Amino acid sequence: MNRGQSIDYDFGNKRQYRRAVWNMFSQAVGPGRASETRALLMPGISGDEIAYALAKGFRLGNLVALDKNPAVAATIRRRWPGLGDVIGLPVSRAYERLSKPVYCANLDLCAPISRSLLDEIAVFARQAPLSGHPVVAVTMLRGREPPTMHRAALGVAPLFDALGVRRFGAGRLCPSFEALSDADRGRVITS
Repeated sequence: MNRGQSIDYDFGNKRQYRRAVWNMFSQAVGPGRASETRALLMPGISGDEIAYALAKGFRLGNLVALDKNPAVAATIRRRWPGLGDVIGLPVSRAYERLSKPVYCANLDLCAPISRSLLDEIAVFARQAPLSGHPVVAVTMLRGREPPTMHRAALGVAPLFDALGVRRFGAGRLCPSFEALSDADRGRVITS
């Protein structure tokens, strides 16, 4: 299963989600700081998400593109010369090639959340060089994932909390997962 987009994946809800994530990242780093902030994203073969990051002031040289498929990563590298890093590895092995820590990471996995995917996210949380109190977005879709996977995702959240990671949920920053009510937890891990 490919963990990034292998086809053009551009429609109204997806564009709105990308805008919300990059608006949140921009707010998290503060005014005028986006250009000096390293961010990881999974733009897929089309690279559409890169334009959203650039529009919010992130610099091309500070963006890290990740795709499990090395051929897709090579295509991204050709289409977007000047990207900071382009990595053709699964999320769980991205840390092996990150040349510098990242502050923002959008794990837009474009696949139903499964136990193996949660394991990959957990490895990323433990191994990836993240800086400061990083901001990480993980895509889960209400209706696509079964409720059991939403509950299983709660098991990954403490790894991010232990690292001081802020997460994206329902268009807002969520500083502490444990402080949320059960109803809010459901909104944080779904979009």
